[in-house]
Amino acid sequence: MLEQIKLTLLTWGIIFMMILMFITFSLWCFVSIWWLITNNMIDRNMFILLTTSSSFILSLLLVLAGALSKEK
Repeated sequence: MLEQIKLTLLTWGIIFMMILMFITFSLWCFVSIWWLITNNMIDRNMFILLTTSSSFILSLLLVLAGALSKEK
């Protein structure tokens, strides 16, 4: 039982980190272009909040979709 919990947490953590890396890079590119066009910069706290919350929500939705899928 403990091994199953460890494996689930490890899988969820890897999914979260992969999504976080992709969202961080893509959001950084978008924010950089936004800054060059409009000369309005967002601060680092807002950037970290956006990347972390969007990664968490997306990974949670993926884990729930995998748990609720009909194929097992």
